[in-house]
Amino acid sequence: WYEYLLKVWVVGGRTPAMQGWHDEWEESMQVMIKKLVFDGAEEGTMYVAEYVNRKVIHKMDHLACFVGGMLVLGAKGSPNEQEYMRVAAGITKTCYHMYTMTPTGIAPELVNFRAGKMYIGGAHYNIQRPEAIESIFYMFRKTGDPKYRDWAWEIFNSMVKQYKKPTGWVGIRDVRTNPSPPDNLMQSFFLAETLKYLYLIFCDSDVIHLDEWVFNTEAHPIKVVIRDSTLVGRRDDG
Repeated sequence: WYEYLLKVWVVGGRTPAMQGWHDEWEESMQVMIKKLVFDGAEEGTMYVAEYVNRKVIHKMDHLACFVGGMLVLGAKGSPNEQEYMRVAAGITKTCYHMYTMTPTGIAPELVNFRAGKMYIGGAHYNIQRPEAIESIFYMFRKTGDPKYRDWAWEIFNSMVKQYKKPTGWVGIRDVRTNPSPPDNLMQSFFLAETLKYLYLIFCDSDVIHLDEWVFNTEAHPIKVVIRDSTLVGRRDDG
């Protein structure tokens, strides 16, 4: 939901008519950063906690790694651009370390935090999710910092070692065991998202330029079309 508040605005050309979508997203992000984003124990890392039954749970799923990329996309033209980029960099760094912290070089399904220190929780498996690579892609496109290509290459090499089999690429059952038993499943999103974002990190930045295209949540590119009307009005329109 929050991702699409932003992406509907972007795919509509970021026009004044579409501003209501952006206003809702900005308000949501400010609350999220204030209430749910915490510093990790390692310098420069951050994570997004969960809020369940009016209680903050210091747990972060790999799925939540998309938040870094979302903040990068929303930073352009925002009065909170510096804040969003700082948080995006911190979350992306944490997601990268979800991979480097394990013997396999592959991230678990989720991690927990105690006093900011990250550790593997109850879900030790990996099903080839794309969200960490997605945020690395957005960070690289925004900053051009070569470290993000280095991070992506490191993760990809771990994927080659752990996923690749004679008949396909599969997830693994336990990231703590090297080599890990395979789960014998190749996810459709591994091709549609994980490998796509990896490819885009290493090709020229004008390939699917982010001023002209928006990726939906399944990484399908949608052409930006300038729109002068929408069903969602601006907050100051009453």
